[in-house]
Amino acid sequence: MIVCKTSIGYGAGSKQEVNPLMEPFRRRSAAELRKNLDWEYKPFEIPESVYAGWDFKEKGKNLEENWRAICADHEKNDPEKATLLKRLVSGDLPENFMEAFDNHIEVLKENNDSIATRKCSQMFP
Repeated sequence: MIVCKTSIGYGAGSKQEVNPLMEPFRRRSAAELRKNLDWEYKPFEIPESVYAGWDFKEKGKNLEENWRAICADHEKNDPEKATLLKRLVSGDLPENFMEAFDNHIEVLKENNDSIATRKCSQMFP
């Protein structure tokens, strides 16, 4: 467990440690906050130093290229599993799913035994 002591609205003067649901954060409070934190930037203006620390375009591009290479290799080495992975990731059901599901429901309806939900789900083909 990690315990952190935080300060709600740190630097916001009269808004600090006040329940944020009590009243809106007004322009005067925002100006006070900027002054207290030495924040000279306009609203929605991101300093280059901050932006650079959060800019993952290049890293993301490299990660995606690596992922695509892994997928291509997987497709070449195990096309059946690669097809299954693509189907699972896309959220598509197997072609005969609805028919198999309907049949499974009919079998369960005919069975008068009391079956636990977890056991029932294990019985699906």
